[in-house]
Amino acid sequence: MGKGFWISVAAILIIAMVSFAISEKNREDEANSKIIKDMPTTYAEGLNYLKRSDYEKASQKFSLFHYKNLDKFVIDYKEKNFPNGKHLYNYANAMFYDGKAEFNFVDKYMAEIPSDYSGEFSEEILKMKKIDWAKKADDRAKIQVDNFMKSRQ
Repeated sequence: MGKGFWISVAAILIIAMVSFAISEKNREDEANSKIIKDMPTTYAEGLNYLKRSDYEKASQKFSLFHYKNLDKFVIDYKEKNFPNGKHLYNYANAMFYDGKAEFNFVDKYMAEIPSDYSGEFSEEILKMKKIDWAKKADDRAKIQVDNFMKSRQ
């Protein structure tokens, strides 16, 4: 097998790799286009779940706006068009855990929302930000210990 054969094999391999890369890029572009196309609907659905106090479903919808491992183009679009999505994700999670009286989680999620937040649900969010969730968690832990000790007597 001569030099021409190996050059042909190398050329075929290069063409195959380039074709695969282009195909992969096209799939990524299609996926990103679908994410961007679906964002307004997803955001609106998240708001509707928040209005109905279905915080678990709201969190699921707003999780898209919290993800950081998306394509840069998608992140830029998300930040430009739906800047409050990540804050509503944190609020939905905080409300979910507040309902379960898991105040350490509430504190964690509320800390992610800026004190000057002014988007949807801002009145409710800013009211929640004033609560000392760490103290509530500590008080709850003390009550649980007291109840446990009483049950052992």
